[in-house]
Amino acid sequence: MRIVAIKCEPDLRFGAELVQSCLQTLPAARRERILRYKKEADRLRSLIGDAAVRMQASLCLSKAPSSLRFTANAHGKPALAEAGTFHFNVSHSGCWVVCAFARFPVGVDIERVRPIRFQIAERFFAAEEAAALRQLPEADRSDYFFDIWTLKESYIKLDGRGLALPLDAFWFRQERNGYVLADGPRKPVCVRHYAIDPHYKCAVCADHDELPKTADVTDAAELLRRYLRLCREF
Repeated sequence: MRIVAIKCEPDLRFGAELVQSCLQTLPAARRERILRYKKEADRLRSLIGDAAVRMQASLCLSKAPSSLRFTANAHGKPALAEAGTFHFNVSHSGCWVVCAFARFPVGVDIERVRPIRFQIAERFFAAEEAAALRQLPEADRSDYFFDIWTLKESYIKLDGRGLALPLDAFWFRQERNGYVLADGPRKPVCVRHYAIDPHYKCAVCADHDELPKTADVTDAAELLRRYLRLCREF
């Protein structure tokens, strides 16, 4: 299993030639979907995630990145059309795109830590999680809130039903060595947080206990250049 965190500089400036070359490697439908995003930052994050997934799948399956085809389940979770043992999940927030790759279903979420109204927990968290939040000193509530939020987002992405699975239908308990799934429809689940950036929280949920201890961090422009080199090898 591998977790890859891709850093995009705050201004997201890339050479136009590099971006266009990467876009041209994608199927027309996927390229058009990326270009439909109104904001350049959203287009670039989508392209970066797509390139990262295609590169990893290509290396695992020995197929040209441009030949790979993807599908999605009824709830929109993407998957490789060839199925098999290559699973992935992608999340992005602010200046980060994070990808999880595994031989089994996996979910990942990254969120920028920001001021939040903790009443959100009363609405979306399970009763046990909301109660634990209320009992914390005010200074510790933000860390706990985003720990739980990223775990919940990564869990529903692992499950594959997205928000069709209510966020209060399962809950996580904080223990001495981290968090564990206390109750939920999909068990057992292994979870881990990754310290990628002090201003962000990142969590991964998986069905098997093969989560790496750390994420591989790379630069977005370098990743796109490596992706293009791989495309040219096929």
